[in-house]
Amino acid sequence: MSNPSIPATTACEGLTQHNIYWFHDGSLVFRIQNHLFKVHRTLISRHSRFFASKVEQYSEEDVVGSNVAKIPHGVCIYLEVERDVNANDVEALLGHLYHDVPLGRDLPFHLVASILRASSPNQLDFPNIHSVALETLEAMFPTYPESFSLPHPLHESLNLTSKYKLPLVRKAVFYSLVTTTNFDTEERPEKSPTVDPSEEHRSISASETHHTCGILSESDAWLCRRLLAHIIDHFTPILFTPATTAHMACTDVFADMWMPLVIKPALEDDGVYKPLETLERIKSIDWAMEGLCASCVIEKRQEWTKEQYTVWRLIDGWLETLDVQTVRVLEHPGNEM
Repeated sequence: MSNPSIPATTACEGLTQHNIYWFHDGSLVFRIQNHLFKVHRTLISRHSRFFASKVEQYSEEDVVGSNVAKIPHGVCIYLEVERDVNANDVEALLGHLYHDVPLGRDLPFHLVASILRASSPNQLDFPNIHSVALETLEAMFPTYPESFSLPHPLHESLNLTSKYKLPLVRKAVFYSLVTTTNFDTEERPEKSPTVDPSEEHRSISASETHHTCGILSESDAWLCRRLLAHIIDHFTPILFTPATTAHMACTDVFADMWMPLVIKPALEDDGVYKPLETLERIKSIDWAMEGLCASCVIEKRQEWTKEQYTVWRLIDGWLETLDVQTVRVLEHPGNEM
């Protein structure tokens, strides 16, 4: 626990000691933004290649940094970390390291994302924790299309999946962006992207993500529009063509009920471009009650499930093709597709 006798703010510097991760017996002090963390040197350096390399440069008697004289209680090492990391991310990482907030699927998304960022090689480089954080993030996203749902903030998720190369998560995020978000398409010509790749992904806070639409790079918005076109082109004939069976009586049921039970609901809730959800709804209809025989009900539900997997697989190919097109145009901005 932190020592209540230590002043809350370091004099003259406007630096604030962290209210949790400032341990009275800590032997390593480092600064993130305006926050000071006082932790246990042996524990941190054992898990972090970044801190291990820094600690090796100094003996325990060394005091490093111009501000260390203003830090009370004889700190051993002071490191002002100049990396792309923020205090909230570091707090989440230390929460896991000190077993206050164990990393797992039940942890809120924003904390998993913080641990993933802070532990990454280009930040504080905790390789084992980073590996677990990657696995945890992937497990938070759907793998099977018939169970598809995505409650996590989409724009932050897209940023993470692009940065840390998570193709399965990226596919789920793009599908959700296309089917649930009013991404920027109004008054924007249908042209290929011309943005600088370094500016492609911008992270926003979780609260902004839930209440803001259209915060995408030009290239990502273009990719969403093209992916949407592929989905509609593929799914429209399936949706608007009544199903058939080997039994004439069952085919007649579909002919009579397809419009009120399938097409009309899809038109009402934008199911035309939500194939996974629309197919799941079609599967959930009590077709036996409508007159289908038991064998046809089983057969058609299997076919609709197979179609969900077909769409899910096709999205991989569509994204791969669109990525290649995007790179090609970024390399030659004057060429439009």
